[in-house]
Amino acid sequence: MLKKTGVLAKKVPALIFGVLLVIMLVSIIPYARFSLPLRAGGASPARRISQVKATIDGREQDIVLPYVVRGLAPRTEVKIRFQVDTKPDDYMQVKTAYAPLCVTVGGKKIYAYGKQATRPSFLQDPPTNLKMLPVGNFGERAEVELIYLSPKSMKELVITQPVISNQSGLIRWDMLHGGVMLSLGLFFILFGLILLLISGFVIRMEKKGSLFLWLGLFAIDTGIWNFGESDISIFYINDPNLLYMMRYVSFMTILLPIGMIIYRGLEFHNPWPLKATLYLCLTADALAIVLQLLGVMMFTQSSYIFRTIVPLVFLVYLCAIFWEIVRYRTTISVCYLLPFGCLVVFGTLELAAYRRIVIYTPSSFFQIGVLFFFILMCINAALQVRRAIRHRRRENEQEYEIQLLEYQISEQRKHQQVLLDKQNELRRQRHDLRHQLTVIRDYNLENRREELNSFIESLIADIPTNNETRYCENDAVNAVITYYASVCAESGLKPDIQIAVPGRVPGISDKALCIIFGNLLENAIEACNRMEPGSKKFIRLKSVVHMDMLVVTMANSYNGQVRKWGNQFISSKREEIGIGLSSIESIVRAADGEARFDPDKDVFRSLVYLKKASGEQKRKNSERKAPERTPALSVGGAELR
Repeated sequence: MLKKTGVLAKKVPALIFGVLLVIMLVSIIPYARFSLPLRAGGASPARRISQVKATIDGREQDIVLPYVVRGLAPRTEVKIRFQVDTKPDDYMQVKTAYAPLCVTVGGKKIYAYGKQATRPSFLQDPPTNLKMLPVGNFGERAEVELIYLSPKSMKELVITQPVISNQSGLIRWDMLHGGVMLSLGLFFILFGLILLLISGFVIRMEKKGSLFLWLGLFAIDTGIWNFGESDISIFYINDPNLLYMMRYVSFMTILLPIGMIIYRGLEFHNPWPLKATLYLCLTADALAIVLQLLGVMMFTQSSYIFRTIVPLVFLVYLCAIFWEIVRYRTTISVCYLLPFGCLVVFGTLELAAYRRIVIYTPSSFFQIGVLFFFILMCINAALQVRRAIRHRRRENEQEYEIQLLEYQISEQRKHQQVLLDKQNELRRQRHDLRHQLTVIRDYNLENRREELNSFIESLIADIPTNNETRYCENDAVNAVITYYASVCAESGLKPDIQIAVPGRVPGISDKALCIIFGNLLENAIEACNRMEPGSKKFIRLKSVVHMDMLVVTMANSYNGQVRKWGNQFISSKREEIGIGLSSIESIVRAADGEARFDPDKDVFRSLVYLKKASGEQKRKNSERKAPERTPALSVGGAELR
């Protein structure tokens, strides 16, 4: 199972590429599917109806579509009449905008939309809908009448252009005018799901991974909005009421994930203005939803307010970022200026277009800004998470180095205490030596051989023995090995340690050697302790100096379970890449060496090659590192740098 997990981890980049390829395919499927008939010669050119006669408030007039009728009382009837030349396979596509519609051709009613029974009670007006109606069987020239009832929730009635063609031609027309919005929506949704999956892995290793979580939610929210805004989404979800709720709820809640992205990403010194803005946005969203569900105010009405609020909130976010840069010199905030600047600029352009254009094209400017924001923030989040992981790893490495120094100091203190005890014992023996020699002399003069031999044997027994184990010539490494040997003894382990490390290894600092030996032994002890009671446990550590190489080998028992992410081992103590082995690899690369870690069935083998620097290399290294040289730390005779 674990091997399969490792293989899967190695294939993650390929899997991500495959998913992105699927996203691209899914995004172009609608266009490819519905444009094939045209390329095969099945689609007819689409004809838009512009010149029509309209009856508004009992007055007949000529108008040009699209047209907006303003100042109507709710449910005022507006009739549109026109004649059109048709072919047997022709269809007419009509679009409603929150207004009930009845369509008659040749005096025959063929379509009615907007009855109260077809929508929830909290919807005052029927949602936008797109419908293809057959008109080819009414003769070569058909008389068409569209009867609208003005909306209750809006003070204007939008009358769009009917389009005439066969089904293939109409689908091609829709794809050319709404396919980009649909494809963009599908892209955002699927890419958002990928980001949510990535965040599940990254958050375990670094809390900054929550940026991917909120970016994923933002992408899904934006994708649902784009999908709902596209007219041809009705071909996929034939439920105008559901599409209406999806479109407006996603639009109104888009500020929340954006606010959480900046809140989690920057960690403001004074977060209360940002928190207050988030709470206000959340309150506004909840209020708009409640008013819609109560039937008091439709989303079409509250969206007017939100289209003004959105760029203002973006401006607040941008000002907060700028304040962090100016007031607190937060360099990471600079990375957020461009993404949020895009939102402010394009959001303002969107608001201006919404106020100026008679027949509004949905969200064109703002979608461009959202796309730029999403791309820039994905890059920014990846860099920020990477920086945070590296920073955390450096902190863990420094913490481990400090821990090693504490071990060395502790072992050196023990060594010094042993020397002090031996010195006191020697002083006492010198004091007693005169009396002992007198006794020996008297026994010899009196020829008392048995007493003399017995006395000499007692003196020999009193001579202190040296019980201290010396593993190698290097004092610092010896202190670390001694500490972990005592840890093994406490755990009931009997390590086999046979190492040869000179007092000085050219080109390799004592600190680096301590990190290598300490990490190898610590990992081996932890691996043995995780094994089931009664299992065969062993640790074999050996090293040898051969020519210009220091070779270190380690073999230890383990429970056969390892976790890897690509070529990196996952720590058993934390959900992140192991610091110990990665530290060894970093040191080995710097020393022009090599490190190999091979988890076998029940034996974990480690092999480390370290290349000692020659005299010329040592001189160049000292010259290169001279400006960064730090004072040496002497611990019990072991000098560490």
